[in-house]
Amino acid sequence: MPRKANSPFWDTNSKGIILELSQLTDYAAKKYGISEEFKWDSFPGFSVLADPVTGSWAALLMRTRDDATGKEIQRCDIRCGQRTLSAIRAPFVTLPFRMTGYRWVGVVFDETTVPEVVFSLFDRAIQSENPRGYTVQLNTSPDTGVELYRETPLPNVGPPPLPAWKEVPAKIIEMKKLFGNGGSGYGRNAERFYRQAKFMEDYEDDAEWTERFTLYYPTYNDLSLRRLRGYFGWRSRVRKGVYGPISTSLAYLYLYELLCGIGAAAPEEAFEKMKAFEAGFIDSGVGEPSMRRNLHRWMFEYAVIHHLPAEAALEYADPKDRTKDAHLAVLKVPKAHTDEEIFSALLHFTDRKPMRTMVCKRNEEEAKHLFAAIWRHLSKFCRPNHETFFTSCFGRRHSYRWAPLSNAIHREEKPVRNADYDLSACRSYRCRDGKWREHCYVMLYFNKNRLLAVIRETDRIFRRRAGTGPYLEEKPEDAWLTPFIEEVFDARDRERAEAARPVITLSLSEIEQIRRDADVTCERLMTEEEQGGAAPLPPAEHSALSAGADPLPSAAGGPAGEPNGQAAQVRGLDAVHTAILTALTEGEDAAARIRAERLIPSVVADRINEALFDEIGDNALECDGSTITLVEDYRDDLKRILRG
Repeated sequence: MPRKANSPFWDTNSKGIILELSQLTDYAAKKYGISEEFKWDSFPGFSVLADPVTGSWAALLMRTRDDATGKEIQRCDIRCGQRTLSAIRAPFVTLPFRMTGYRWVGVVFDETTVPEVVFSLFDRAIQSENPRGYTVQLNTSPDTGVELYRETPLPNVGPPPLPAWKEVPAKIIEMKKLFGNGGSGYGRNAERFYRQAKFMEDYEDDAEWTERFTLYYPTYNDLSLRRLRGYFGWRSRVRKGVYGPISTSLAYLYLYELLCGIGAAAPEEAFEKMKAFEAGFIDSGVGEPSMRRNLHRWMFEYAVIHHLPAEAALEYADPKDRTKDAHLAVLKVPKAHTDEEIFSALLHFTDRKPMRTMVCKRNEEEAKHLFAAIWRHLSKFCRPNHETFFTSCFGRRHSYRWAPLSNAIHREEKPVRNADYDLSACRSYRCRDGKWREHCYVMLYFNKNRLLAVIRETDRIFRRRAGTGPYLEEKPEDAWLTPFIEEVFDARDRERAEAARPVITLSLSEIEQIRRDADVTCERLMTEEEQGGAAPLPPAEHSALSAGADPLPSAAGGPAGEPNGQAAQVRGLDAVHTAILTALTEGEDAAARIRAERLIPSVVADRINEALFDEIGDNALECDGSTITLVEDYRDDLKRILRG
């Protein structure tokens, strides 16, 4: 290679200045537009010079320190072929230091290094990627007398001539320079990608994609100039609704852009473009169906972190999580759901299939109603520690660290610092100081045996009451469930009996006539002694007795239906239960009245709690099986209710 007097690089050795790697990188940048790439955080002194067209490495640059002297040692491996070792007999050209294979040689940068030799080796590395079928004639160095190269015919093989650097659009050249220097790693690569993608957001190209390319987590810097033009040409057509074939890796590159908000004015627009990509690229058969799984995951996570409507996120949530949460929501608030929904939710979390039994097959609708009614009944009760039956079966929501879009190249221009997102009644997401956490119910903590006990015990009692075998044996460990389930069956029997009674319709005038006739008959049946010795009943009490009112005394000593003070009749409660509630509200002991009425304390508490639920919204009374106590927080509310 002829020496140029005006070259700042080729005179360094003659002046006693050691050639440095920075001079090689300057040479590569000026002649080929190649930027030095730092790819490894753990090896900050290592960098790469890659061919501008093919993307293949042309040189690996190494900067290390001498442990003894602390002096920096500079070396490089150049992909120019080891045949040059025999053609160039120079001490600074050796076997490669890091790279392997016959295509690589090593170069030491010290006082013996001749710049024009190093630059010519680098030229050969670049030219080997673009063979033309001509002969290169390199002269002997006039300074050292070292013969640089002999005449070497290069074969006319390989791909057709590639476009020269000057033919590449200036926008792409500027974008490549934005990659910059520094370490690598996920965060650094995402930052560089976002910077370059934002710069190329509006760029259009007309190049065609005709190659094969496979790489995990690709970025622009991983593509040769020809591939970059091919990708941007494909993207330009996609933005117009034309989805042509392209390597799956670069289809992912397009999704990375959308996840970073590139090509969309708002998150809603980016979300819609992901939908269009699924329809136009995957559903149409142009792209790989395997992309759908990642795409749906990213769309769900993107919807959450950008606070899109929950309906949009749920559409792309994990199907298993979506189904589980839907059934949990039904069992958590059973009053808001149908018998069919509750029954299906119960079966989803158990292996037992009661509908296969004879009694359920014969009474399918009734069976579903009973199972649902029993779950609603159980859901009303709390343990002394205020744990609901739902919580005793499914536990409480657990919190886990959540890393959205962790398997994609993603960076936000304005990252979220604090946010709350409720996906459903059973799953939510919280972000604090930029860190996300997921709150949900986890099957690992479900008490499946308790659910199975409810299903089995209900099935057992249903068979016994219906008289349809084979009968199931009673399990001692499930005996605590029996009273609750029996109550539901008893209520069903009362409803049936009530429905079977004949309906008699009487007008008010007919009722009054019956009362008058009863009074006349009563007077005629009384003896003279009875008539003279007994005081007549007051009209009001007389009418009440004739109508069949309860004659038992109340807990305060007055007639039934008249609680202490001015207590009003509570809607949904009879006089006896109203009197018991009044006594408890006033701090009195209602046990005597409960025993006198031959009532069960737990049933009394349940009935009063149910009547007050719409007003209080919680259990006002608690029962340990024999003693009823009032929840102090609701005493003032109960006094207000009893005053009417």
